[in-house]
Order: sequence, then structure tokens, then C-alpha cells
Amino acid sequence: MRRGVIDLDLYKNTPKELLVGQISILGGCSAWLLLATFARLPVSTTHSITGATVGFGLVTRGGYGIQWAQIIEIGE
Repeated sequence: MRRGVIDLDLYKNTPKELLVGQISILGGCSAWLLLATFARLPVSTTHSITGATVGFGLVTRGGYGIQWAQIIEIGE
């Protein structure tokens, strides 16, 4: 995650969109992790954050906004 899952250069002109997206990612992941933990399901914080970030990037900028090499590296 430290090198970036999404291409931040695509958000230079819309920093508020990036801010709202990142807050939404944190809120959604927090809710999911709490629910899964209370249900005693195995969860991964890294996978939750990564998946939410990829989803945000896909919705806002499409597939070209995702740094796929980083996704593959995280998955290994």
C-alpha cells in the first residue's frame, strides 16, 4: 500500500474527490471489519483496504487509474 494502489496524479484537479473517497474507504472498511469480527469471520485489514481502494479507483477513474502491478505484488 505504501507505493500506491491508485494513480494519485489523476486526482490533482479533484483533491476533494480523493479526500471523500479515502474517508469512505476507511468508514466502509471499519464497518466491514467490525461486522466480520463480531461474526467471528477471518478477516484481513490489508485486503479490505486494498479492495476498497481498488473499488474506489475503478468507480472514479476506471481500470486505467489502478496500478495493477502493485495489486499483484500485494497479492503475492
